[in-house]
Amino acid sequence: MTALSRRDLTGLLTDHGCPLDRWGQGPAKTLSHLLRELADGECRLTVQDGQLFRDVPGAMLRVRHRDLTLIEDHQRFTDGRESPVRRRQLPGSVGEKLQSGEDPDAGARRALAEELGITEPVALRGKHLTRKFAESESYPGLMSRFETWVYEVELPDSCYQPDGYREVQADKTTVWVWAPTADAPF
Repeated sequence: MTALSRRDLTGLLTDHGCPLDRWGQGPAKTLSHLLRELADGECRLTVQDGQLFRDVPGAMLRVRHRDLTLIEDHQRFTDGRESPVRRRQLPGSVGEKLQSGEDPDAGARRALAEELGITEPVALRGKHLTRKFAESESYPGLMSRFETWVYEVELPDSCYQPDGYREVQADKTTVWVWAPTADAPF
């Protein structure tokens, strides 16, 4: 699908039954977030048999250090919404949408750098592909097809931050904490 204007995207989503009044509320992202994902090549919209889909290629990393596993604790949106905190149950520590044509290994390394500030080379192990089909938590009413490359990462001492990690973006802050591996949800 070619680049869409805000008005065209609103029409497309409305025509396919997406409840846009729920977007930007609670844990849901806004129309501007989806426009940015599309412009950055992190997802694409397709229509198949009359149904609209958001196709999302990604990389997910399960990050460990000794007997600890890194988990995303929460995201806090900065747009003034009533419920600014979003908690997700991710199948890994850090996830990143792949950019159009991006190699999964490069996307995994970009996730470490952008989200955790880790630029030191670390081994990416256990690479395998998963597929999931579900209504998007981020965009209510929009069905998403996730094709995700999953990696195992053991952080060296030089990259380990005992207090966890924090990524500050213009629209939100994401916080990761360490948990005993036995208690990790993945």
